[in-house]
Amino acid sequence: MLASEFFHSTADGTCTLEVPARWRFRRAAAEALLTIAIAASPSAVGEQLPLLERMAIDAASAERMAIDAASAVALPAEPPPHCSPATYVSLPTDSIFEHASFGLGSNDTLYDLGAGEGLPGVRAVLLHGAARAVGVELSSSRVESGCSILRHLATGLADADAGAGANAGADADDAASASASAAVVLRRGDIRDVPELGEATRVLFFGTCFPRELSRSVREQLEARLPLHARVFAVQARGWDARAGESMGEPERGDAAATPKAAAPHGSDDDDGGGGGGGGSDGGSGGGSGGVQRRRGLVRIGAGDGADDIESQIWRLV
Repeated sequence: MLASEFFHSTADGTCTLEVPARWRFRRAAAEALLTIAIAASPSAVGEQLPLLERMAIDAASAERMAIDAASAVALPAEPPPHCSPATYVSLPTDSIFEHASFGLGSNDTLYDLGAGEGLPGVRAVLLHGAARAVGVELSSSRVESGCSILRHLATGLADADAGAGANAGADADDAASASASAAVVLRRGDIRDVPELGEATRVLFFGTCFPRELSRSVREQLEARLPLHARVFAVQARGWDARAGESMGEPERGDAAATPKAAAPHGSDDDDGGGGGGGGSDGGSGGGSGGVQRRRGLVRIGAGDGADDIESQIWRLV
């Protein structure tokens, strides 16, 4: 196969890596090809952003934050981040994807908000079998660098493709579950305005360098657009725990009946029927009680003392 059958891009800079079913879960081979692709591509992460682009991103963020702050409810005082919004910060994601509470599966669509070069999405699809990963990144330099990685990866996949025998080396159960092709998409965009979030079942949000107003805008968007039971891994998301004047999950009056409970994605254990999870189930008493409907909101899964470092940063939409 030709590399062009794996990779394509559009005029606005969005690029897509198509991953045939036979390549999903070929972890060792895919890891080696990804290493080569990264080495062959220029990097544009962290402090290596061009100065003018970095200044433009920080200025745009400051302007938007001022608008958001003017319309926000009062929040407790909180120290600002030690880095600017243009700084890219990430963590190793394999342990997140493999964690039972995040539950990344073969039918999941992952959105990475502030994706940098999009590598978490690549790993989610190639190494962990997700159906689709979409990275949204404001820096055009990082998107160009990430698309270069995807292009080199497509060349590697084409060169290494062994035809019908390409599933060799995949775990039998994994290979059976990955019966369809998958895709990795990287595009330029503002993470506070991602209309297609309705298709996301899993989200990454590394908020280390984002001020509270920006993080709050992201949370509001997630609560408005994500499907029920979607899960979000959020690091240092300022303002998510304390939102004055708001009480997530409590009934609020409206003309419509209670929102119907959505089915949990890909048959996961997220179904709230019966025993019901704590503090936010849409099931239970049923809709239509005097026109009361529950507010959609994110609740932290690992809120107890027994939660580990990953679980304590995972949220679910209820």
